Amino acid sequence: MTEPKFGELTLEQKFKLESARLKSLTLPTDILKDVIVQEYIKMLQLENVYKQIIKEKWGLDNGITK
Repeated sequence: MTEPKFGELTLEQKFKLESARLKSLTLPTDILKDVIVQEYIKMLQLENVYKQIIKEKWGLDNGITK
């Protein structure tokens, strides 16, 4: 199996995405809105994790905070 190109999804990720899409079709609108907000929070948290990893790996975390 080949690795996907940058920005592309793996076959497994595509399967998970389709599964989530199908599940979303059965959810009431109010619940779906809550799910979207919770997933967005997770994305933002993951972004912070990536930023911290990059800071540590590149030696950018020298104790100075903005």
